[in-house]
Amino acid sequence: MPARISESVKRSVIWEYMRGTGRDKNESKNGLSGRAVTNIINEWKIGLDQHEVKDMRDLNVSLKELRIKAPQCASGFSLSDTAKVRSK
Repeated sequence: MPARISESVKRSVIWEYMRGTGRDKNESKNGLSGRAVTNIINEWKIGLDQHEVKDMRDLNVSLKELRIKAPQCASGFSLSDTAKVRSK
């Protein structure tokens, strides 16, 4: 029987997944097999809205590629939204 995976390792796997880290890199970072990484992610997704998980991951990947932090994105959105309201 395989060793039990700690909650901290599971959180790390999910964190890396949400950051857009691929499975191979995620498994090497966390010292797990690809199957274990996939199982942890699939278990975590149970009960979650799959579209929201994908959208959140896609947003994280886009922000990472643009080198923008979430607070910067929120500030930009807020500023843009305020400008639209004032221009009406």
